[in-house]
Amino acid sequence: MKEIKMIDLEGSYGSKVDMIARHLLWIRNNDAGAKTIIFSQFADFLDLLREALRRWKIGAASIRDKDGIHRFKSDRAVECFLLDAKSDSSGLNLVNATYVFLCEPLINPAIELQAIARVHRIGQQRPTTVFMYLVSDSVEESIYDISVSRRLEHMGRKVGSRSGSATPGLQEHTLEAANSLELESAPLKNLLEKKGNGEVVPADDLWRCLFSKARGQKGKEQNVIVEREVERHLRMEAAEQRIAQAAAEAAVR
Repeated sequence: MKEIKMIDLEGSYGSKVDMIARHLLWIRNNDAGAKTIIFSQFADFLDLLREALRRWKIGAASIRDKDGIHRFKSDRAVECFLLDAKSDSSGLNLVNATYVFLCEPLINPAIELQAIARVHRIGQQRPTTVFMYLVSDSVEESIYDISVSRRLEHMGRKVGSRSGSATPGLQEHTLEAANSLELESAPLKNLLEKKGNGEVVPADDLWRCLFSKARGQKGKEQNVIVEREVERHLRMEAAEQRIAQAAAEAAVR
């Protein structure tokens, strides 16, 4: 990590984009010829990243390019492949890559598992190394915590233990079984917004992401205020629904 952080870049596109670029340059210097899949649920983020990589002379192809897959497989100068969640990548074989970068944590692990499966599959001759990028002290930490909890629940279910009990041993077969359960839990298309605006997140999970971790006294005070306002709004909404229902019943009579 120290070596990666010390790599100099001309200009900046934000901390996460800069770090990904430094990481790619580090791989170029330490694992010559290795290729990387960069996955994000947001196509706009990948567009920005591609602009940055072009500036820093890091070869990249995209699943949206007409010949992107062929170039990534055949051109040694193309070091990374940009893959977004909206594009249909089922069946896509990218075993010529050995690294996977997940640009943000996801509540639904099945989405990230699909990206990893493009590399970690039959025919892969080298270990697959996966890195996840998340911003500390941000909502991304809460998203990651929920994702881990869901995976551990599936692992516990597989070994016959209840959710919340002692964490089962992280054996490979147990993890693979948990991943299979996650992929089987819902069709992938149902986990993504139709317009490419990211993953579908249940209201309860969204609430936990935004307000479950108050950071510092100021954060706690802000959460109390927000919760009070939300409760007031919900009460008003419920009252309006009851009034409307009563009016409709009276009209029927």
